[in-house]
Amino acid sequence: MAGLWDTKKAATRAAIIDSAARILFERGTEALTVAAIAEEAGVSPRTFHNYFSSREDALLEYVVGQVTLLIDELRAAPKDQPLLAALEEATVCGLTAREGAPGPLSVIVRVSDVLNFALPADARVRVREEFEQPLLALVAERDPDLPELEARVFIGAAGAAAGAAAHTYTELVDAGKPADPEVLVRRAFAALGSVSV
Repeated sequence: MAGLWDTKKAATRAAIIDSAARILFERGTEALTVAAIAEEAGVSPRTFHNYFSSREDALLEYVVGQVTLLIDELRAAPKDQPLLAALEEATVCGLTAREGAPGPLSVIVRVSDVLNFALPADARVRVREEFEQPLLALVAERDPDLPELEARVFIGAAGAAAGAAAHTYTELVDAGKPADPEVLVRRAFAALGSVSV
């Protein structure tokens, strides 16, 4: 019976997280209230607070979940594929809309705009660690002789390219202008030059 209860709790938590991200993406920050998230998720505000102390906490969990999926995707990339190319492909996939829903990186751009102002420093450190440590491990697997400083530079440069493409894409979409996420990602990663790992 405990297994069923745990499954229900996990489903409720996931519904709250997804609802928060969806409301932010579709309706903006003004519509992102605890009451709206709870209603969208089919729970009461009290139930929301059993899982999260604030809307920002729910959004943070969305980001951590998406980062975990990205790391898993990169880990599954063919070993003969350069990590930079794998990151580029993951960025294209992350920005591409799926079945009428925005790609997760498009949502993360909006989420990060909210979280940058609302999150305490320790939460920002958590997001960075959730992303950076597994990526450092991946780079070390691919090139054990690469010093950590150079690995951090590689990760930072690739992250900057992915972030620039994601922000540009989101801004164009918000302005009602045509935007091809794949073209933007390819241009951003091409700007990195001939970095190879």
